[in-house]
Amino acid sequence: MNDDNNQTKQNKTNAFTSRKIDIDTKTLMTDVYRVDLEFHGLDHSGPSYEGRVFINNAEASIETPMIIENGYAGSFHIFGHGGCFGGMGHCRIKSHNKPFDIRPSHPLTPIYKRLEITNFLTNSKTTLTSISVTIVPKVANGLDRWFVHMDLSSPIKLDKIILKTYR
Repeated sequence: MNDDNNQTKQNKTNAFTSRKIDIDTKTLMTDVYRVDLEFHGLDHSGPSYEGRVFINNAEASIETPMIIENGYAGSFHIFGHGGCFGGMGHCRIKSHNKPFDIRPSHPLTPIYKRLEITNFLTNSKTTLTSISVTIVPKVANGLDRWFVHMDLSSPIKLDKIILKTYR
């Protein structure tokens, strides 16, 4: 189940909210032993932040308590690069198209994060028929003083979110 970036929005708290993904948690939790949210193509060229993940709570903000009743499913952390300080084209990501090219990838190649949400789904008091994912960024303290050229208000940029199940 994929959720493409062009189907998303930024809410007033600068959180990232996905579109809804239809699921049946009652059936899902009887057939599987693990459920993960995978975040693909995360941009880490900007600031470092904690991504607080809330399920079905598009109104979540940095002040929202991180408890299951608010839809809190867990967090992931991004160690950002703090922007680009090189010359023209320095931060442009170049891909390797040759199958036997053993050079390391560009340092700013988008990354992947995984968050296990099995406990959230099994401990949730309600049976969910669909989920939307809201990621609330908590940008590392003090960055506004050092990185005045960088937009710290919307650090979350990603390609897609996948709900993965294991049987």
